[in-house]
Amino acid sequence: MTVPFEKYDGAGNDFVVVDAETASIEDRAAFARAHCDRETGVTDGSGGRRGADGVLFLSLADDGDPARVTMTLVQPDGSVAEMCGNGARCVAAWAAARSAGSRVAIDTPAGSRRAVVDDGSVAVEMGTPTFDPEAVPLAGDAPLIDATLDELAGTASAGLSVTAVNTGVPHAVVFVGDVDAVQIDAVAPPIRHADAFPEGANVTFASPAADGFRQRTYERGVEGETRACGTGAVAVAAAARRLGRLPDAADGGGSPCPRRVATSASPSPTTARRGCAGPLQSASRERSPRGASRELRPHRVPRGRGQGGLDERRGGRARPAARRAPEGRPRPPRRRCRERPCQSGGWQPPPRAQHPPRHRLAARRVRARRRHRSRPGACDAKGPLAALVGAFLAAEIEQGTLTLAVTPDEELLSTGAHALMTGEVAPGGPGEAGASVDPLPAADPAPDAYVVGEPTGLDVCTAARGRFEGTVSIEGTAAHAASPESGVNAVSAAGRALDALESFDNVAAHSQLGEATLVPTAIEGGESTNQVPAGCTITVDRRSVPPETAAGFRRALEAQLRRSVGADPSVSVSLTARETPFLEAFATDPGEPVVDALADAAAAAGDAAGFGQRGAVRPFGAATEASYFAPTPTVVFGPGHLADEAGAVAHAEREYVDIPSVRAAATALRKSTERLLGGDSPLSN
Repeated sequence: MTVPFEKYDGAGNDFVVVDAETASIEDRAAFARAHCDRETGVTDGSGGRRGADGVLFLSLADDGDPARVTMTLVQPDGSVAEMCGNGARCVAAWAAARSAGSRVAIDTPAGSRRAVVDDGSVAVEMGTPTFDPEAVPLAGDAPLIDATLDELAGTASAGLSVTAVNTGVPHAVVFVGDVDAVQIDAVAPPIRHADAFPEGANVTFASPAADGFRQRTYERGVEGETRACGTGAVAVAAAARRLGRLPDAADGGGSPCPRRVATSASPSPTTARRGCAGPLQSASRERSPRGASRELRPHRVPRGRGQGGLDERRGGRARPAARRAPEGRPRPPRRRCRERPCQSGGWQPPPRAQHPPRHRLAARRVRARRRHRSRPGACDAKGPLAALVGAFLAAEIEQGTLTLAVTPDEELLSTGAHALMTGEVAPGGPGEAGASVDPLPAADPAPDAYVVGEPTGLDVCTAARGRFEGTVSIEGTAAHAASPESGVNAVSAAGRALDALESFDNVAAHSQLGEATLVPTAIEGGESTNQVPAGCTITVDRRSVPPETAAGFRRALEAQLRRSVGADPSVSVSLTARETPFLEAFATDPGEPVVDALADAAAAAGDAAGFGQRGAVRPFGAATEASYFAPTPTVVFGPGHLADEAGAVAHAEREYVDIPSVRAAATALRKSTERLLGGDSPLSN
C-alpha cells in the first residue's frame, strides 16, 4: 500500500504531511520513525538532508470559515507533540490551499490556534506562555525561574541556570554568552531528561544579538537539534521578559521587547512538495533551499516596558474606536472613529417621552426598557461601556498604548469583535459585507491584554464556558405502524441517543470552570400517529471548557452517538450555522499582571463605594465574546449583575445598573490601567 503525502518546509522546520481523511495508517509511530530518519528517510532529491522534523496528520473539516483543521504531529521518535509553531505554519498553508479563505483555525492538543495566510506568508497565533509549574509541567510546586538544578551536577549542564516555560510544549530556556559555542549534543540531554521535567522538555539556548536574541533548540521527540523552533522563539522572548533580559532598542527610547529571535532557518515562505510512499518505506522529494537567519515574531508574547499595551473592549452599538499614547512619543490620532453600523438587528430606543425622567438617574439606578429580548440593556452592556469610556478618558499613562474599541452585535454573532480581530466583515456585520478593516492584533505594538466589559459585579472574571448549539439528526425508515418490523424507528433510536448524551464526557474538568455540560433542550419526530417515524431531531446545548473546540465537540459527539445508536438508523450531528466563529471557552492564568492589577483596584474601589468585598477572581457566568481575544491574557469586568436576589437582571424588563457601581468600575479600570502602563509596569518585569 502506498500513502500519498506532501513535504512542507516552514521557516526552517520540514515536515511530512499526510491527509488523515484519505490515508489510513494504523501505526503512525512506525511511519514517523521510518520517514523522519535523517539517514534513511525522505530526501529532497538534490543531495540535501534526508528525513523530517515530524509527520503532520491532518483532518480538514468539510466546510466553515475559517477553515478548521485538526493537527496531530508525530515526532521522529514516534511520540506525539502537543504543539509546534512552524508545524502550525505548514498546517495553515495546507488548509488554506484546500479552502476558499485565508484564515485557518488549527485544533492541537495544546488548544486551538488561529492563523492567517497571506501570499505565501503565514502568521500563527502561538498562545500565551505560562511559567506555572503544573502547566509546564514541573516535578515541584514552585516555578523554575533562572535557577540551577542540583541533579545536573557532574554533567555537561552543571551550573547552567534554567527557566521553565510552556509555550504549547515545555521548554527549558538557558541564556548563555554565545549560543554558537554551546556543545548542544552534550549539554542539552541532561536538561531534557532531568527529573525536574516529568514529561521531558525542549532545551533552548539563547544569547543576545543586535536586535534580539539568537537561539538554538534541542527538541524533545526529535532528540537532537533542529534548524528552527517556533515555540522555542516564543519561549526565549517570554523568559527574557520575565528575567528582565530584554535588550534596549538602538536609539535608547524604543521597545526593549526582542524584535526578533533568529534561528538557522529558511528565508523562503512555507513551501510544499508532493509525493507518495509505502507506510514503512522512504521516498525522495524536493525541498526548499536553506539559507541564513529568518525572523520569527511571536504573535502573542507580551510586550516589554515602553511598549506595553492594554486594550479595553466592549460589545455595543456605539462605533468609535480610539487609541491613546503618552506624551513624548509619536501620537496616533486623538480620536479615531470607524464607521461600523450594526446591520444585524432591529432594536430601536423608545420615543423620547418614554425615557425615564432625569431624577430617576439620581435614584442610584439606570434603567432601560427592552423591546427585544436579545438586545443590550442597562447592565448588559451600557453600564460596562460607560465605565470603559470613563477610564479611557481619565487614565494618565506613562508608556505604551491604550485602545478603546466599541463593537456591535455581541449578543448574536459578535460580528464587531470578529471584524476587529480578523479585519474581515462577515455578512450581517458592521459595514459592507466583504469589506476590510485594520485588525487590532496586527497593530504595533500588539496588545498585551484585553478587558471585556460585562456585568460582573466588580469581580474579575478570568474564564468562561463556550456555547455551541447543535442538532442530532436520526434517519430511519418509515413503515406502517401495523408492521413495525419493516421499518426503522427513529424515535426509538432517540432513546439510545439520549442515553449517549447523558454519558457523553470527552473533556476533563477545567481547573477554573469545572465540567462541561451537555443538555438536550428539544426533541421532535414523527409525522403520523399510525406510522413508524423515519426521522427524529434532538436539539442540544453545549457549554464547553478548554481545550474543547466546536469542531472537536461535533466530531466526538457524533462518534459516540454512532457507537450507541448503531449503523441503522443513521445519526449525525450538526452545529447551528454561524457567519462568525462560535463563542469558544477561554481561560486566562489568574497570575497574569492584568488580573492582579484589576483585582486590587476593584477591591479598593468597591470598598470606597461601600459595596464591601469586590474584586474576586472567578469565572464569568455566561458565554462572552472574550474568547475572540484569547489566548492573549483576557479578563471580563464591569458594573452590574446578571441576576440579583429578586431574579434575572440582564435580558429582563427590570434590567438596571447602579450608578455608584459604574463610577467604581471606572475608577478600578483607570487605576489598573495606570498601574499597567505606568513607570513601574508589571508588563515590563
